[in-house]
Amino acid sequence: MKTIFCKPYQIKKHNVVEVFPNKQIKTCIDKNGKLYRLHIIYPCDTIKIKQLNESDVQWFCNKSDLKVTMVTLNWIPKELIAGIIDGKYSQNTELSLKTGYISSCNTGSNSVCVLTEKLQYCLSILIKAGFKME
Repeated sequence: MKTIFCKPYQIKKHNVVEVFPNKQIKTCIDKNGKLYRLHIIYPCDTIKIKQLNESDVQWFCNKSDLKVTMVTLNWIPKELIAGIIDGKYSQNTELSLKTGYISSCNTGSNSVCVLTEKLQYCLSILIKAGFKME
């Protein structure tokens, strides 16, 4: 299913057919009857970044030999920075390799861990989608 990112004031342009418990996700239908997913990016959603120290990397990622940065938002649409294999986010896709997404990190739904060396590419994608830096 195609995903479109929009600002709250742009919702009126879309024909919403399903609303999820997460208010930032809706399923819509276009004029040709095709369903697509709408992700709403609120202006207050700002990107926060934190360089993890070695013990944090061990805690979140079960690894200690990586330079990792945690990227946090109120809600992070992982499909922007992580590819999917067999229905799960994977660090072994072309997109994930570019962004440095680490799928083994246990961060919850509002944070992801990325390799520090790939952070700028990851941030550029989020900013292009409408998120702002803190």
